[in-house]
Amino acid sequence: MTFKSFSRSIISAAVLSSVAICASAAPVPIDLFSGNQAVKDVNSAVGGSWGSQAGPQADIIGQYRDIFVDNTVGGDGGFTGTSVVVSAGTLKFSNDSGAAGNGRVIWDGANDASTSGINATGLGGLNLYSVGDRFIASVLAADAGFAFTIKAYSSATNYTTFTAGGIETAIPLNFAFLFSDIEKSTGVYNFGYGPVSIVETGTGVDFTNLGALEISFAGPVDVDFRMDQVAVVPEPASLALLGLGLLGLGASRRRRAA
Repeated sequence: MTFKSFSRSIISAAVLSSVAICASAAPVPIDLFSGNQAVKDVNSAVGGSWGSQAGPQADIIGQYRDIFVDNTVGGDGGFTGTSVVVSAGTLKFSNDSGAAGNGRVIWDGANDASTSGINATGLGGLNLYSVGDRFIASVLAADAGFAFTIKAYSSATNYTTFTAGGIETAIPLNFAFLFSDIEKSTGVYNFGYGPVSIVETGTGVDFTNLGALEISFAGPVDVDFRMDQVAVVPEPASLALLGLGLLGLGASRRRRAA
């Protein structure tokens, strides 16, 4: 084989390998929602927060997950209310008939789940850009519309609130939230899935220094919402460069051996 044809074969292999790496790159989990966990509030009074903590688990960022139900109104003495449930790899938020409330999932390390507070630096300043460039979440089903909010902290005084509202679907729907979108300045944006409100507090979040993460849900009476795992997606361009770099190194070694 001539050097020219050898070079062509190496380049072709590099391109194919890069495509394969991009296609097969597995998301890095924030939470696979494994195990069972549940919080339900059936009180009729406004106010209060009811929580539960799961962990330590290797498939949860920071190893611990806190879930909370806040400010529920309605309910009928033990049968209906607002609940957040983790089971069989999914998370479900539900407002039963006559009840209205909010649900939250917090990842902030081993913070005490007996209170609804958040440890804004509990994850120790993780660099999420080192593993990817966006969050991905799959909504399995929803009805009646709901607000979906991500709150990402670098500290107690520097965080960003990112809210998409009015989502309603009965079929699976994948959302990919770029870190660079969430890090934008305060305003209202449209990233292709409807209007999104972004509010920066202090200097906002820096995803090279993530201290805590919260996802919250709010909906009217009779809303049910289910979602699959939340993960960080590796950046395709970086993976392609990685594939080319590794194959280039292999070609160089082969030439030296020849």
